[in-house]
Amino acid sequence: MEGVHLIKVMYVVSNLVDAGPTRQLLYLLKNIDRQRIQPVILKLSSEVTDSMENEFSAIGIKIINLNSKIRRPLFKKFKLMKKIVNEERPQIIHTFGYRSVYYVSRLKLAECKRIAAFRDHPREELILTFGKIIGTFFSWHYTKLSEKMDALTSCSYTLQERLLKEMGVVSTAIPNGVDQERFFPLNMKKDLRDRLLLPIDKTIFISVGRIVTLKNYDFLCRMWDECIHESLLVIIGDGPMLDTLKEKYKTSHSRILFLGKKNNIEEYLNAADYYVSSSLTEGLPNSVLEALAVGLPVLLSDIPAHKELFDNGYDIGCLYKNNNSEDFVNKYHALLEKNYSDLSENSLKVVSKYYSVRRNAEEYEKLYFELVGNVSKEH
Repeated sequence: MEGVHLIKVMYVVSNLVDAGPTRQLLYLLKNIDRQRIQPVILKLSSEVTDSMENEFSAIGIKIINLNSKIRRPLFKKFKLMKKIVNEERPQIIHTFGYRSVYYVSRLKLAECKRIAAFRDHPREELILTFGKIIGTFFSWHYTKLSEKMDALTSCSYTLQERLLKEMGVVSTAIPNGVDQERFFPLNMKKDLRDRLLLPIDKTIFISVGRIVTLKNYDFLCRMWDECIHESLLVIIGDGPMLDTLKEKYKTSHSRILFLGKKNNIEEYLNAADYYVSSSLTEGLPNSVLEALAVGLPVLLSDIPAHKELFDNGYDIGCLYKNNNSEDFVNKYHALLEKNYSDLSENSLKVVSKYYSVRRNAEEYEKLYFELVGNVSKEH
């Protein structure tokens, strides 16, 4: 790294819609060493709603919009992208997701290293999103395009292992981090419940995320509708399945609250007692890390990403067999029997020890300088 003082990194994203990968990018850029790393974002499309662009601009990040949804031939979009890259002259291009990998893989960049970041298991995510035939094709294509990258990263050790075993993809594990300046225990549950109009005398389980098939909210709602009557389930988020679920479970409104999208998630988490997730697939979920960061014990489906959180050696709650109603109810009651203060303290320890945003940023800085060192040797 001798002689290397500042690396320019271009982050290529589909858009800056408020979602887990966008928040992870924001955490990264807030914590990366700006004396050594100069970031610029190239987004492929504008956001229709829920843009986080202002949050990136507020920390001084330059944002360029390719506007690829504008009607122009695909070859012209690639030409414009090549022009932008030549003008910005990044030493590294860091891509997030299938679409950005597709665009960047088309560029011939002799003196620029390319990174693809895997945030989810592509085969699972794409099949659940697009169906088996189309999803399998996209997954295969994503893997082939990734071979053109100089480095691949995965957001958890579990994902790293699964990508290698199931798809032959070699990646470097850099686990997601959580912003502990925003998500931390407020220790004012009663005041928050008063302000947020939540019942004082109820045990509250909370779940946060997009209301889509991948999150499996129908299973969760069915548990509260049919089996669990003594506690309240609060669901925060919007998405294409929200109205359907609200109508389906309208008779359970006293036990299930759909609150839609909220900007003060940290307050709702602090007002709750437990976090619950029924996700079918995840990379390493932001929402669960954020819940742990405020000290919430968790009740999670036993998918690999959730298991990894329990593998750190701390008791933070319970795992239940995915989509298994009987096991869910058993683990729900087992969780309520555990010592709450011990679970809460363990949740805070896990985040501080393994999932800090600064640790995440340091790992990426290390990777960037290793790649730039290789560029220097080659040229």
